Amino acid sequence: LQITLFGESAGAASVTAHFFAPGSFRYFRRAVLMSGTIANSWAIKEKDMALQMSMFLAKKLNCTLGQGKNLDVNLTAQCIRQAPAAEIQKAADAVAVEQILPMTFPFVPVEEDEHFFKGNLFTKLKMRDFIKDISVLIGSVKDEGTYWLPYYFLSPKMGFQFNHTISADDPSNRALINREQYKSSIQSFIPYFDDSQLVKHALLHAYEEMSESKNPQEKLRDGVARFIGDFFFTCSLIEFADILADNIHGSVYMYYFTKRSSANPWPKWMGVMHGYEIEYVFGQPFRHSHLYPQSQIDSERRFSEKIMKYWTTFAAEGVPRPQWPKYNKVTRKAFVLNDKITGTTHQIDVDVHGKSCSLLSEVQAVINNSKCSSKFETFHCMSSTSSLKCKSFIRLRC
Repeated sequence: LQITLFGESAGAASVTAHFFAPGSFRYFRRAVLMSGTIANSWAIKEKDMALQMSMFLAKKLNCTLGQGKNLDVNLTAQCIRQAPAAEIQKAADAVAVEQILPMTFPFVPVEEDEHFFKGNLFTKLKMRDFIKDISVLIGSVKDEGTYWLPYYFLSPKMGFQFNHTISADDPSNRALINREQYKSSIQSFIPYFDDSQLVKHALLHAYEEMSESKNPQEKLRDGVARFIGDFFFTCSLIEFADILADNIHGSVYMYYFTKRSSANPWPKWMGVMHGYEIEYVFGQPFRHSHLYPQSQIDSERRFSEKIMKYWTTFAAEGVPRPQWPKYNKVTRKAFVLNDKITGTTHQIDVDVHGKSCSLLSEVQAVINNSKCSSKFETFHCMSSTSSLKCKSFIRLRC
């Protein structure tokens, strides 16, 4: 079979889950991974935590039948299945809201099982026990982190409120945060690093300098966005690409998407946002041309046509275009998807976000050396019938 699996964000995480599922191997030969893998910290949970989240959901639905060793899991699951779908969704949303750490999601794949992974995913990753007869097209967008800011950091303490009733580019929607708001935003992620003050100071200093802006408040704003994009998407995606390039029999091709859609309704400072490359893959400038400024519709269509051509050529032939270099972890070449591709030239970038990814790798090494666990995730949670508070989330690789 010559099936190509294709997904973006959680979809890409789902695609890569099949890389570790022996029962799936014979059904596909190529994969397109856009801004996500199953190894991203938000994409998977350990068994104990998944059960805890499920029981918290069950309590909200009045479905906990028994306690502790006397818990009847089958009856609890049956009760949940019988609940109206809208009530399940409402309860699941409440579970998500009550998790205090940003960028954590309660209901995601479980790292170990006997049916799909047939083992532990991270043990398999460590042992390089995954599909080998495959070629992969993988990449990220320039500003992965900005999408999440109005959702997780809209409080005055953080300063990323967005008023959709006025122009997206109104001055009040520029999120010009001050230093205290910058510190508060970065602080919210420090539990991911075992509450290390050393790490906190390193991140505060480094990400303040990531932006090319000369405006101090814009630099702070852009620093928070860049950290989110690096830590939760770009750097772990590149690490995954490195592993694939060293181990699969096929080829890896990386892209770096830097074109902002003229139909993007968010403020211009948010840049090339997470998820907004999808519209070009599905030909939106052709299907919904009214969403684009008419002065730009021709160029938008040419760009979309190129993207569709690359994706389908890769699916059919295993190579997106002849000038696209194969990826390896030494040169780390990425084909840049910008307006140049509609003409006769193209751009190759090397080691995308390499400086900040190196920093995060060093930070992770410090945490691993100071407090190591055989688990990929360690949660310290307090739960009751009405609330769940996860105080610490440590992402460890040992």
